[in-house]
Amino acid sequence: MTSPDWTRQLGLVVALVMLTLGGCRASGAMPSDSAHEALQRLEVISRPAADPSYRRAAFGRAWADVDGDGCNTRDQVLFATLDKDRGYVVQRQGRCPTDMVAGTWTDLYSQRQMTWTDLKDPAQAERLPLDHILSLAAAWRYGARDWTSEERLRFANDPLELTPTTAELNRSKSDHEPGDWTPPQPGRCDYASRYIAIKDRYQLPVDQAEKVALGSLLRTCPT
Repeated sequence: MTSPDWTRQLGLVVALVMLTLGGCRASGAMPSDSAHEALQRLEVISRPAADPSYRRAAFGRAWADVDGDGCNTRDQVLFATLDKDRGYVVQRQGRCPTDMVAGTWTDLYSQRQMTWTDLKDPAQAERLPLDHILSLAAAWRYGARDWTSEERLRFANDPLELTPTTAELNRSKSDHEPGDWTPPQPGRCDYASRYIAIKDRYQLPVDQAEKVALGSLLRTCPT
């Protein structure tokens, strides 16, 4: 199946970002020193209290078409992270040439493969959620409440911040941070690398327990 140019480019951008900021298990690369260095340069603050002012709506409409190309964020991220060496199905929907119908993905948190045959079936679509690696509620507490609406919208739709996962792990993780939740062993290195990259990109601080937990997770990376 021939992929449109823009989707090949999006997949390349996501892969390069992940490699630059610490790598992923699928690439065979261990997190580089930059992941450890990024963790050390993050500002450490006292843990913010839960903020009742948080609302999901503050980050804009879910899965918005931020770049105006006709494809919403969910379809863009699912296509970019799709295992294209296995069979998959896309269809055109409006101006979007890659509305996802079926395919196989690797769960960041467990490193298990997930194959879905009909994502137009609401029951299947619900079992393949996109997770915000740094939850929006946590981002709000650590500084996003001071951002503009446009900045929050872009954060919520940033491919670096989003990953396909299972409904079970999505519920388990919820709004928890690394000090409160740990993924299964196979995904700990990748999770920590991505989480640190997000905090570093958006210059969001960490609390001490969070920093210690992230350092511990990085020590699970292959040598």
